[in-house]
Amino acid sequence: MWLFTRYGFFSVTQPTKDNPTVKASELVQIRARMRMHLQALQARFPVGLAGEILESEETDYRYRLIVERRCFQRVAAALVGELDYSNFKGACSRHSTWLGSGYTHALHEVWSIHHGLQQGSEAHTNSKSLPAPAPEDHH
Repeated sequence: MWLFTRYGFFSVTQPTKDNPTVKASELVQIRARMRMHLQALQARFPVGLAGEILESEETDYRYRLIVERRCFQRVAAALVGELDYSNFKGACSRHSTWLGSGYTHALHEVWSIHHGLQQGSEAHTNSKSLPAPAPEDHH
């Protein structure tokens, strides 16, 4: 899943391999293009996202942080709880000093591309290919 937040842009996936002590399905890797985005997320959630930021020039996303899935679920819920703005791009531009102005510019680009999709999708509306609803979670 892609997450655009006030702390940066992240691609969150399951690692491809089990490690010696934990199954891959119990972990998530939070990947980022910019180290400072992971650092900002860690600074906001130091307990849930403790760990070393890994760096590799051999991977698509240069920086990653691998954490327990349940810890990331709490972080994701906390991110929802922090929503206090009516305009996401505006909220990010207020934090551009540490996010970087390139991030705010990229958000405007993403917005523009998806706005174009919306404009073009009006003629192609078709609900027969929608995904099935997720099973009810009874925790």
